[in-house]
Amino acid sequence: MLTDSSQVGEWGAPTLDVWVVRKDFAEQHPEIVKAFAKSAIDAQQPYIANPEAWLKQPDNISKLARLSGVPEADVPGW
Repeated sequence: MLTDSSQVGEWGAPTLDVWVVRKDFAEQHPEIVKAFAKSAIDAQQPYIANPEAWLKQPDNISKLARLSGVPEADVPGW
């Protein structure tokens, strides 16, 4: 590994999530691909609607820290 997203973030560059699906799978299972994308987008809506309120919720920070591997104290905005 050359670097990771935490180091890239420290450099001031954005980090992104990318979803990749094989064309044959997407063609055979479009409902699964759509459901996955919808669930990911829906999960982001509370943060997008009100980032400050979302960041004030300790449960949100705990989940984010657990899923990302970043200590809670290092979560931006916390």
